[in-house]
Amino acid sequence: YKTISLIGEIETKPTVMVTLDGLYENNYYITLRSFLEDDISIWDVKIQNISEMLKLIIYILSVLIVFILLISFAFQWNEIKLHLFYRKKELGWLQLFGLNKNQIVKYLISERLITCVSAIIIAVLFFYFLAIILNISYNINIFITFCKVLLLVSLILMYNIVLTFTTARSMLKCDIIKLIT
Repeated sequence: YKTISLIGEIETKPTVMVTLDGLYENNYYITLRSFLEDDISIWDVKIQNISEMLKLIIYILSVLIVFILLISFAFQWNEIKLHLFYRKKELGWLQLFGLNKNQIVKYLISERLITCVSAIIIAVLFFYFLAIILNISYNINIFITFCKVLLLVSLILMYNIVLTFTTARSMLKCDIIKLIT
């Protein structure tokens, strides 16, 4: 300040400061920004840049999550097919002992649902345990609402039911002798 005041001229301009309670609530800020043409301060530009960067990061992360979900769904499909391939003798013997194909499919679906539900319960408990630790330790809130967790769990379970149903149906189309041998 001393160097600049020696070189330059000191101008005294009145500073006007206005405060508004609840500026960022009830869309006051958006209404106020629509009337102004220029940036209010240099922080306005920085906040806009950070906001745009965060939107880009969220977009990239959402694309990455969708890609990971597609890979995991393909992995689950292959895992179910391989699991039933190794159990084809068991499926043949179950048919030989008098169980019809619908009962076998229901048995396989219920077995898969028990496995998925237990894995999902462990994963959700682990996630919320970590979320509580992060919230207490670093004041970072990563909690997901119950509705979103329920939606995600139901999608995963429905996907596993459809995969198990279609794979078991295609496996049981084979002749009993072909399944046993």
